[in-house]
Amino acid sequence: MRIIYDDGGVEVDEIGVLAYINEFTRSLGIERVIIDDDMVKSVLQGLRADFPHKDGLVRSSIFKKLANFITYFVAQAPIKTSFAGSVLPLPILDTPNHQNAVVAFHIAIATVSAPISQVGH
Repeated sequence: MRIIYDDGGVEVDEIGVLAYINEFTRSLGIERVIIDDDMVKSVLQGLRADFPHKDGLVRSSIFKKLANFITYFVAQAPIKTSFAGSVLPLPILDTPNHQNAVVAFHIAIATVSAPISQVGH
């Protein structure tokens, strides 16, 4: 299973993203994170509808797919809890919406790190 753009569709992507957020924030020592689940689903639906590539989602590169995901995720900001304390360097923590940018970037890296057979086209 891929974290995003799984062949199972939006529902599988939503499970992957929410599980990733949970594991990632816990690895930072953050136990309670407020996430707008409806916004996560909206982001993931938006990724597949009207994909910004002349040949559509299926024929686009993984880099285009990940750029699309990061853009949607950061813009919609589904993670409402800022990361505080010493979990990240201060310049990052001082940046508004840092939590969504950091998580989206890490999801993109984890997606690219998947075995080639799982990454897609």
